[in-house]
Amino acid sequence: MARDDTKTRLARAATLLEAVRDLQAKMNEEIEELTRAIHGGIMMADQVQDFEATFAALWSGRYGGAYAWQYTKDRPQIKRLIKLLGLEELKGRAGAYLRESDPFYGKARHAFNLFVASVNRLTVPMAVDDLTLEAPPVADCLHVPRCVSDQEHTKRRMAEVRS
Repeated sequence: MARDDTKTRLARAATLLEAVRDLQAKMNEEIEELTRAIHGGIMMADQVQDFEATFAALWSGRYGGAYAWQYTKDRPQIKRLIKLLGLEELKGRAGAYLRESDPFYGKARHAFNLFVASVNRLTVPMAVDDLTLEAPPVADCLHVPRCVSDQEHTKRRMAEVRS
């Protein structure tokens, strides 16, 4: 009986730990935004609006009229992609997407959600010499030494939760 109680408490603690980590990540994002505001950097909201204007202008140039955004769905995706790729890279990929002549995209009138789904396909190919087989370290890993793959990180976290 006591063993089940311990397992239950550990499972709840693991859930709470994940919630705290999520909150900490959100706080870090807000601190970065405040730092940009204080030091005169470009705020995330300005970057999002800049990208929306670029995408809408490119879309309008192809189809005419105004692009109808689904802000509740689209803005979180735009923020995520700007953080991941940077504003200029994202704008370049949007241009490549809207120049795409594939009938699949034309039938959907180059909707933004399809851009998000195909953003990785819209890159400039690298030379074979530029490729590396080493995986980048896991971004949110706090282990010492740091995990070198998501699989290793997951195994180590699961072992921590079990113990």
